[in-house]
Amino acid sequence: PSVKSGQNIISVYPPQSPCPVYSHDEWYAEDWTPPFLEPDFDRPFFEQWKELQSKAPVVGLFSNLQENAEYCQDVEGLQNCYIVFDAINCRDVYYSVRIYNSKSCVDVYWVMDSELLYDCVYMFSCYNCRYSFNCEQASDSAFLFNCRNVQNSFMCSNLRNKSYCFRNQQLSKEDYEKKRAEIKLLDLTQAERLKTEFQTMIQNTKIPPAFLENCEDCTGNYLKNCKNVQRGFECFDLRDCRNVFQCASGKDIEDSFMCNDRVERCFKCVATGIGSYQTLACAFTWKSSNMQYSYLCISCSDSFGCIGLRNKR
Repeated sequence: PSVKSGQNIISVYPPQSPCPVYSHDEWYAEDWTPPFLEPDFDRPFFEQWKELQSKAPVVGLFSNLQENAEYCQDVEGLQNCYIVFDAINCRDVYYSVRIYNSKSCVDVYWVMDSELLYDCVYMFSCYNCRYSFNCEQASDSAFLFNCRNVQNSFMCSNLRNKSYCFRNQQLSKEDYEKKRAEIKLLDLTQAERLKTEFQTMIQNTKIPPAFLENCEDCTGNYLKNCKNVQRGFECFDLRDCRNVFQCASGKDIEDSFMCNDRVERCFKCVATGIGSYQTLACAFTWKSSNMQYSYLCISCSDSFGCIGLRNKR
């Protein structure tokens, strides 16, 4: 239940959480003032920070600029979404994680600039695809792996600039449509059998040691549009970063996880970004600058050891 109203809420925090938990609307309301502690320089900092944590309210599900998307966490700019995590600027998305600038997708992970996807992973600029993995500019297809600029194809891998391929065999449009009409993906038994075939196909497909696309001086895997990124994984649009996982659109980031969208000079942070600069040891700190050891702060600057602040300096 919410500590403020007593009403039952959905929250990422357990019922016996050591910190007070508010609902989204309660936390964003203007009828309460965040508590504070007078610093005691004779006591360890982290001991005092833990004491502040037990008093400062947190939001059950952290989101911003959302409409009809109350059951989502770590998201901004969502409309008509349900159970979505780590997402920015999406509409009509359900049961998905790490999805950006996309709409009408269900059961997807790490998708960008795409529409009408189901059960897909690592897809960029794709349309109307199902059961596909690691594709870019694919459309009207199913069971694709590591394909680029592929349309109207089924159960294929490692294709480039192809259309009307069936199990990696080039067909005419008429022959492809005839074979494709025999496949009933809404038949659960048939879909499960095809999933097993797809997994076998992936295991037997030759792949490079790492997926590094448009990268320079980089090490790691699943990197896209990066330069001078060392030990980076599942990242894109980064410059001069090291030891990063699921970070994007930033530079000078080190030892950080899930820091996205216009992030610069970020060190040992988690889920900190959306226009943040110079952050150290912060978590869920958005649109902020010159922040240190802070948690759950939005549109703040020049602050140290703070929790649950908005529009403060």
